[in-house]
Amino acid sequence: FYGGTIYRFKVENKQGVPVAGAKVRWQIASTIKSAEERAAAMPETQTDENGLASLPFKVTGNSDAAKSMRRLNFMSNQAIILRIEHSDHPPVLHNLASVDQDAITLPEATTIEIRAVDEHNKPLSRLYPDYHAQQRDWSEKEGVLTLRNVDLSSHSRAWRLRILQIPEAGPALYSDLIELKEQSGNTIKMDATLRPGVRVEGKLDAQVPRPVKGGQVVGIACSEKLGSVWQATADIAADGTFVFESLPAEKHLQVVAVCDGWTSKKPAIAELEQYGKEHPVVTKNFAEELQHQSNWMQLHCLQSPSTELNVPMERAAACEVTVLDRHERPIPGVAVAFLPGWYNFWRGVITVGYERDRLADIRQELTTGQPPKPLTKLAGPFIATTNDKGVAIVTTLPATGDAQLRITMFQVLAEEYSAVGEYSLDPIRGNLEMLMSPPLTAGQTAKRTVYMRKDSDPPPPPADPDSFPLKENPFSAVAD
Repeated sequence: FYGGTIYRFKVENKQGVPVAGAKVRWQIASTIKSAEERAAAMPETQTDENGLASLPFKVTGNSDAAKSMRRLNFMSNQAIILRIEHSDHPPVLHNLASVDQDAITLPEATTIEIRAVDEHNKPLSRLYPDYHAQQRDWSEKEGVLTLRNVDLSSHSRAWRLRILQIPEAGPALYSDLIELKEQSGNTIKMDATLRPGVRVEGKLDAQVPRPVKGGQVVGIACSEKLGSVWQATADIAADGTFVFESLPAEKHLQVVAVCDGWTSKKPAIAELEQYGKEHPVVTKNFAEELQHQSNWMQLHCLQSPSTELNVPMERAAACEVTVLDRHERPIPGVAVAFLPGWYNFWRGVITVGYERDRLADIRQELTTGQPPKPLTKLAGPFIATTNDKGVAIVTTLPATGDAQLRITMFQVLAEEYSAVGEYSLDPIRGNLEMLMSPPLTAGQTAKRTVYMRKDSDPPPPPADPDSFPLKENPFSAVAD
């Protein structure tokens, strides 16, 4: 993109007819921090009467957009996303790397009408449709939900739909999961019967000292089908108990819990294999799937109308991080944030403290009329701030073991400073400010030293590539 590039393309419908007046904008997928920067990096254009549009990628000058684009000097066009919107079509996202000389095809719009009743065939109000869409347009009237502009054909299409009835207080009602890939037509009408979900009452095992401090738990209700997941979060009380008030009546519940000095114990491969024999699950080979994972969630069977859980726990690991400047002086006030991940068998990795409670989010959306904003601030039990000696200790980390790929990533964030990476003397920028922890052992404290440089400092000289990764102060060869 250096020197500027103009990207030209065509937008058409499924019949090959050019789509005029489609709004097109681009955004950088992962390197922009603030909303202001994202807005500056997303210039808009429209397709003309022939469905043609052009987007300029300008990297010269001092505009916010140019500064944002210069952050792509180490990335490919994989980082660039096109968003295309038109009133007659569902909005779509396209990765620039996947768009060739052919036209971008907009999906057809489908309207879905659902009549929702309870087990006694009584119409329900305060309904909510749970489905994936780039932009949702729906309304409720007299027990009927109407979903408009639904995408059932593109790579971003809605695969499944679940209808909920959300009272102002108390447990929700849920429909069975509706497979949308089996539906077709411009207008689809269907009936849905909603039933009570499952209440989960859990407790940490007895070896965790009471009162429990700083306890949090994440649960994921899921079936054996990929994509059928429902997430819940809860605080753990001082007596070690927690409650998930209402979950869909799925077959499995994945759980991870943490509290001060303790984390949930990952089940052994043999335990998971035995569970898989007793209950159908997506994973067919646990040993193969988990060979590069440090930690994974526990698997429990959900039983209606209520399920009681005992969550096995183990002592957590700790990590002491010392943050120094180029002169080996401590830097106080630096936020050290670890991002330990627990693998779940249906949708990747979760981190306690960064996860959402789906039912709470829906209640908020029904009250305010707006979906909850994404979590952007550092949160959770894995954060500490350096003291006057430049030292921060995070005490509630899951053990990783010594395997090469079993690492925990963390960030160091401070005003006017940038961290120096293990494999480069250049500062690490944007959302890529990630460093690797040493191996973490349960009940022990690992140590790590991180160097930061002031943004106003001159860059250090190039280092010998054979010296990477950097073990000593990377600034030792820099003249004062």
